[in-house]
Amino acid sequence: LTLEGLALFLNQLSQFKKGIPAKENLYFFFFFEGIKKQNKRMDLEDIQEVLFEKIKEEPNLMNQIRKLYSYIIIDEFQDTDKSQVDCLLEITATTNIFCVGDDDQAIYGFRGIKVSGMEYFQTVFPQTIIYYLTQNYRSRKEIIELSKRLICHNQNRYPKVICAVKESKEIPGY
Repeated sequence: LTLEGLALFLNQLSQFKKGIPAKENLYFFFFFEGIKKQNKRMDLEDIQEVLFEKIKEEPNLMNQIRKLYSYIIIDEFQDTDKSQVDCLLEITATTNIFCVGDDDQAIYGFRGIKVSGMEYFQTVFPQTIIYYLTQNYRSRKEIIELSKRLICHNQNRYPKVICAVKESKEIPGY
């Protein structure tokens, strides 16, 4: 674990649990790290670190990975961070990358994931083309209108117009 990683973790934890003193934050951090080590487990950050270390140690590994994949598909892209985009950039030899994500559905802010990973992807791959799926087939118009009033308060979001395909109906009991 790097010092930067520790600082990020503590910042995230303090954001998540306001009012917890730094000493307790450190306790939770080392407790979590101890549990992982004791059970021989890794979290996503550990896996990324190991991958980067292995690639640096064994250049042939990167070439093998690059030969395996001509096309890459990434789902839930809104939950991707800068380090994951950097990892993708490091291991891919292709620009045949298809990402699916909705910045309004990002849910991992508590882990430090920001939708800025989507913006960063566009700087790394400037030929990126964005398609907005603006028709919602799942929810009725009332739900879409209500969610738009809430979502418009999100900062740093891609502007898009979302429309309901389902017609409004009165729901018995509501």
